[in-house]
Amino acid sequence: MPEDEQPDFGEAGKVTIRVENVGVEVDLAVGQYLFYRLTVQGAPPLFAWTCEHKRRLAGKDFQGHPKKVYEWTWCRGSTSDKDANIDTYSVGMRFTAATKYTLLVELRDRDDEPIRTVKDLDFESQAPQDSFTSTLDILVV
Repeated sequence: MPEDEQPDFGEAGKVTIRVENVGVEVDLAVGQYLFYRLTVQGAPPLFAWTCEHKRRLAGKDFQGHPKKVYEWTWCRGSTSDKDANIDTYSVGMRFTAATKYTLLVELRDRDDEPIRTVKDLDFESQAPQDSFTSTLDILVV
């Protein structure tokens, strides 16, 4: 990063925003759910997906870890989220080894078709001490 530029986060972090919503309404009664994809560049990633109540997933929980693409869903095939009707979910990423993460979150229908993109962002840093957390408020309607 050039000397006169300020990082977006940490010591050297840069965020590229294509789509970023801070919240999303999900109608579980009609089969809507959230699809997450985290694409990683660099060495093995350190990340976790959490809600206000608990850690949900981390990179090490995925078969084949470490890998370049991680995918998971929230409430696919479910009519309720047992934790809350509104909750904040976060994807926390560390740049200890990985240098770039691309986070995509889509609202999808029961037939797995995208309804709309909720988040599509890149997070990059060459500083191993950097970390970033992307949050999303989810409201069940």
